[in-house]
Amino acid sequence: MPRLLLLLGATAHAFVAPRTRLRPQATLKADTSARVVDAVEELNGVVTAGDVAARGAAPLVSAERELLALAARLGEEATLDVREDGALTFKFPPKTKRALAAVDGKERWLQRWESTKPTLYTLGRTAFGLSLFASLAVGAALLATLSAANEGEQRRERRSSNVYWGPSIWGPSPFDVFYYRSYYDRPRSQGEMNFLEAVYSYVFGDGDPNADVDKKQIAAAADAIRKSGGAVVAEQLAPYLALPPSENADDIIEEGYVLPVVAALDGRATVDDETGSIVYVFDDLVRGATASSSSDGGALAEKDIQFSNASQGQLAAAGVLGVANLGVAAAAVFFSTVGVTPAVVASLGPGGLAALRAVAGPLFAYAVAFNALPAARAGRAERAAKAVEERNLRRQTLRARLERPSRRLREKLAAARRLAPRILGGGGGASVYSTADDVKKLERARVADDLAAFDDALRARDDDAE
Repeated sequence: MPRLLLLLGATAHAFVAPRTRLRPQATLKADTSARVVDAVEELNGVVTAGDVAARGAAPLVSAERELLALAARLGEEATLDVREDGALTFKFPPKTKRALAAVDGKERWLQRWESTKPTLYTLGRTAFGLSLFASLAVGAALLATLSAANEGEQRRERRSSNVYWGPSIWGPSPFDVFYYRSYYDRPRSQGEMNFLEAVYSYVFGDGDPNADVDKKQIAAAADAIRKSGGAVVAEQLAPYLALPPSENADDIIEEGYVLPVVAALDGRATVDDETGSIVYVFDDLVRGATASSSSDGGALAEKDIQFSNASQGQLAAAGVLGVANLGVAAAAVFFSTVGVTPAVVASLGPGGLAALRAVAGPLFAYAVAFNALPAARAGRAERAAKAVEERNLRRQTLRARLERPSRRLREKLAAARRLAPRILGGGGGASVYSTADDVKKLERARVADDLAAFDDALRARDDDAE
């Protein structure tokens, strides 16, 4: 039973988890990253792309992207600065290898956790459903057995009959727990839930509705980059990320927060000579064949987090079931311990009473968990919902700043427009070469051969006629 409670607790923990910021995978080439990290650490963490290339760690054309990818992996521990001479400088922790190992270890753990969650969900759902019916049946059986010891054989038979048919009053069959749809298949709505699913939703919730927010952030950022001509500053990407509140009046964004997006979309950082602003250019992205999406360009909005998607009536019924389950379990514990009478001991014997006590304890623990998990989850869901609301408000504020920029932000936006690539995407350029050309040439040659053969046949017929 302790293992079962741990499983149920871990399953509850798996779903209402507030998300803080985007951390997409920015994978480095295995043979190059080690040399880049060595060069960074040898230079005490403060480097430029030229420094890395000068040490032979990576070619100059790829050194900057390697450093951007490394900075994206380290997150807030890495920053970008512009020196007085206009050089773009990366600042990493002095012990870069140790910091990178810590981040990689955490990401490996998170990847294992994400891959384990569906299995954990299924096991927790099945264990919970079976335990629910078992707790009701065992609790009723305990009460019937203990009561029968005092009230006689006739009373025991009548209670045993009630125990056999008792669980059916709750509606579903115990075997239904193996056939319920998984949250990972598709989200559940109120109209789709039966009673047992509603009970599970009451105890564990319905998962994170923003589980795919990372993909949405990347897609929204890519769309904004295309619409901006392929060059943006950090403030233009901010409405699609999850950033902490800013203390500065102009709301200038720290460059480190946008590096995961830059690395994920294979961008490069450059410095505008006129303003000294850092501008991110995405050459390959704007040359893409896919046109910009039809989004309105507004800030990204995460979905609200609810305590449960079950209806109010279903939630009330689940709460009553939990209280009833706790009452039955408490009564079973009482009558098998302090409420034991000499008649019960004589009827069951020492072995039977010990067996009843062994079952009553886990039954009570399960009933407590049934009621405690929703109470604990309610507070966590409320905090997660508040965090989502704050992030959405923060994104809307950052989007509004773009529409009414300060003088400093106007300078940065102008710098991005100056550095935008001249070749825009969307499939607007004429095709210089296509493999379809070869097919057309072959088709024309085949038709020409057929016509020539037809002409030869006509000439041969005319010769025969003469």
